[in-house]
Amino acid sequence: MKITFHHYEDEDITINIDAILEDGKLLLDGLDYGKRVEELRGMGDDYEYKLSLDKENTTKLFDSLGVADKTDKQKLAAMKEKFGKDGRISEIEKYCDEHNIKTEFFCWP
Repeated sequence: MKITFHHYEDEDITINIDAILEDGKLLLDGLDYGKRVEELRGMGDDYEYKLSLDKENTTKLFDSLGVADKTDKQKLAAMKEKFGKDGRISEIEKYCDEHNIKTEFFCWP
């Protein structure tokens, strides 16, 4: 199951983050692009990033949100409601750290 977790667009930047729940594992897949990205990063005009949780930690996350017994669609909707407004992956990482939930972060470049 995949949903658009966060989308923002203006003349300087486009931000797209998808939330994917597959085989009990959560992946947040992001791509920012545009002139603002180049200004901030100084390495081209796109920035890709991923935050992933294994099956055990995905279960812990949904337990902590009180939606472990819900459908995948409801689980992702609860995530979007709690964290998707500003689309900050760092807020999810902080929440997970506070709840002893392990995450992996990858970015390029």
